Amino acid sequence: MSSVFLSSSVSWQIRDADEGADFIMVKPGTPYLDILNELRHQLPHHPLAVYHVSGEFAMLMRAAESGSVDLKQAALELMTCFRRAGASIIITYLTPYLLDLDLDEACY
Repeated sequence: MSSVFLSSSVSWQIRDADEGADFIMVKPGTPYLDILNELRHQLPHHPLAVYHVSGEFAMLMRAAESGSVDLKQAALELMTCFRRAGASIIITYLTPYLLDLDLDEACY
């Protein structure tokens, strides 16, 4: 991704925040972690949402079904990536799966 795209994307989002946006949405989430991180630095107190879109979800599920990745480990790592990049809100099709996990063992 060019730095021109990054700076213009961030500029548009900052303008939206300045105009009163309740939150800023970044989608798709995984390829735009750099934009999410830059927005967090530019807007440290503004709610930032990341949307893990259906295509990203489908790729992860197919990889898990084929045995290429462990779904639990991959899902938790992905959520960690979103939070580490600066998301305060995560919207994902993985929500029902994540809510059923026993996270006591995952957090240690």
